[in-house]
Amino acid sequence: MVMTMDMTLAEVVADCWRRLGRGAADPVAPFRFPVLATQGLAQAGAPIPAARTIVLRAADPARRELVLHSDRRAMKIAEIAAAPRVTLVFQDPVDRIQLRVVANASVHTDDARADLAWAACSPSSRRLYRARRGPGATIDGPFDWDDVDAPEDEGRGSFAAVVCAPLSLDWLELCDPIHRRA
Repeated sequence: MVMTMDMTLAEVVADCWRRLGRGAADPVAPFRFPVLATQGLAQAGAPIPAARTIVLRAADPARRELVLHSDRRAMKIAEIAAAPRVTLVFQDPVDRIQLRVVANASVHTDDARADLAWAACSPSSRRLYRARRGPGATIDGPFDWDDVDAPEDEGRGSFAAVVCAPLSLDWLELCDPIHRRA
């Protein structure tokens, strides 16, 4: 949906949640792969911002929640635990829409939220969590990965669901001759 000058703020917000829902459900939707930015952990005495592309797994407009999955050993999990305020950046290059979401994030590893998210994972996604080494571990070469054939449920111990509760949506439509922002 391309925005028009006469759209209300409520219509813009509804369109944002529609795009987020499509991103979570459709593997080729523009909002499927946002960038997640966290306050990195201190290195050499000062925190360094950290950003990475993630997969949006769920968007619930009624609860105002966005959900992503992660290996609990990933650095982003420690960063969120230390500073739970995050930013997610989405882009639709065809409609020329950018959305920046500032949110409070919570990590779920051994609770009902994590169990529900794990149950929704495909077998190929579950396989990712069975690696002996966590994300970011040093490897000897580009093909030295942990590809294990352990049972699917063994990956559950490395799985985390991250629930993001948006505090603000910053919407930008890049159009000529002037950009529109809400």
